[in-house]
Amino acid sequence: MANRLTSGLLVLLTSHTLLLAAQTSSSRSDFERVQDSIANVSDTVRLRALFRHSDNPVRAGIIGLRLGELGDDPDFSDAIGRFRRATRQHARDAAAWFGLGLAQAKRSEWEMRDMLRLGSRVGLGTLEQSSDAYRQALEIDFLRRCLQHVEEQRKLQALDTRTSSTRTLKSK
Repeated sequence: MANRLTSGLLVLLTSHTLLLAAQTSSSRSDFERVQDSIANVSDTVRLRALFRHSDNPVRAGIIGLRLGELGDDPDFSDAIGRFRRATRQHARDAAAWFGLGLAQAKRSEWEMRDMLRLGSRVGLGTLEQSSDAYRQALEIDFLRRCLQHVEEQRKLQALDTRTSSTRTLKSK
């Protein structure tokens, strides 16, 4: 019962990431490009070297996610650490928060796999942190899109004003 409940909770929380994926922010598409570029790589030695030598904490976090999926870092601590660094360095980067949420959700799944702990809240705290990170990513992306919309409206209004001024001058 508890496993079904937590699985359902995971689905609900991660389904909100589809909202972020549906929005075409450049940082999200960069996130997907890096993820896609390493999706078929199973050489953990090569991935570990890429992880260690990456100057970009979001990119390193994505590589850390892959390492966790392959079992080289089963608790996803490397990915979480790099994404936390990314959120500290770039607090307004939705991709950093999205990655942190994804890594924490994966860690929560790992924590819940221990059947001996099913009666406790193991994994739920991490899942709540994951939800908070996803929320932060959506808020950042939503605010960015709102600002873009306002700027587009200003440009349209300025263009409309110029067009009406030109018509007025021509009619005189």
